[in-house]
Amino acid sequence: MSSSPSPLEPALAAELADPLDESGVAPPPEVDALSRWFTRAFADLDTLNADFCEHLEKASSPEDDVVALARLGRDGIKKRSKRFLAEHPAADGVGVIFARAADAEGRGVIEWWERDASLGVHRYAFGLNPAGDRFYDYEKIEWFVMTFGSGQHWITGPYIDYLGVDEYVVTLTAQSSVHGRPVGIAGVDIKMSDLERELLPLLQRFPGRAALVTTHGSVLASNTSSLIAGDRVRPAELGLKEHPLRASGASVTVVYE
Repeated sequence: MSSSPSPLEPALAAELADPLDESGVAPPPEVDALSRWFTRAFADLDTLNADFCEHLEKASSPEDDVVALARLGRDGIKKRSKRFLAEHPAADGVGVIFARAADAEGRGVIEWWERDASLGVHRYAFGLNPAGDRFYDYEKIEWFVMTFGSGQHWITGPYIDYLGVDEYVVTLTAQSSVHGRPVGIAGVDIKMSDLERELLPLLQRFPGRAALVTTHGSVLASNTSSLIAGDRVRPAELGLKEHPLRASGASVTVVYE
């Protein structure tokens, strides 16, 4: 997730280009640059997810429940997570969140690895006991519901992950399947401060106001103090054009003057 999209071959650039908007007008190049950033971010997540799933399949059998799956695959998930975090400075945490429905007893399992204050990487322990004071009921959270239920990429945030990592983050997710069945999702957390550091140079290329907005109308990042991350906006009322980043697989829209 570098701050500037890498040069692409012409054929690949054409494949990743976003289509015309609803008015039949091609998006400006500034929109295309943002689309490429998200395309690359989700491509990296897909590669990570594929590696997770491949390792889990090799370490387990189709009869294993998700508790056994997570236990048998933990070392491999840890190793791959540490490599991903080393290669992606903007990412704060990564891992696999297993579906309770994929376990015969409905147990929750999360294998999540994040950076710590000493610049190392450690496994984060979530409260997964339904009777506990800090029960993390993750299957009701948007990033799990939307991705596990539909199989599509999703971006959730910005939000404070109460009872989770307790940081102001954005989460990118993709569905994980092992032995031919969905078992959970793979995710990447990016702190808002790091996401803004990545996206602001691209948003500053726009001559006027510009922002990235989620499906809920919440601002992810912008180039102006009049559009603050987390604010709900109605682009039409602000006189802003809209262009969904469909080709990138991101559930976000660019709004701009």
